[in-house]
Amino acid sequence: MATVEERVSHLEGRVDEQTHMANGIREAVSSLERRLEAFELRFDARFENLDQRFTSIDQRFASIDQRFEQIDKRFEQVSGQFGQFGGQVGGRFEQVDHRLESLERRLAEFRDAMEGRFLWLAGIQVTTLIAVITVALAT
Repeated sequence: MATVEERVSHLEGRVDEQTHMANGIREAVSSLERRLEAFELRFDARFENLDQRFTSIDQRFASIDQRFEQIDKRFEQVSGQFGQFGGQVGGRFEQVDHRLESLERRLAEFRDAMEGRFLWLAGIQVTTLIAVITVALAT
């Protein structure tokens, strides 16, 4: 059997090993903490970069929205101008339609008058032809 001193020295050796292992574990944990902090810093920097990009994208979208609003205002102005122009053109079309209807009526009246005159002229010519034929047969 081992003596007390041997046992104590054995236990002291074990305690020293445990202390070295604990120190190694502390160093490993410390190293992991440093690496994790470095990773967090890089991660934070990337998130900050992403935030800046999103901010710039938001600003671009805001400027695009402003442009669309300007375009909408311009379309409203142009639409109003076309509405005024359309009212003027519509009135002119009504005037032209009224004039065309008036001309069509006058032309129809003229055609009817000419048709009557043509019938009279044709009747006179037929009567003259019959008179000529009668005179020619009588002689």
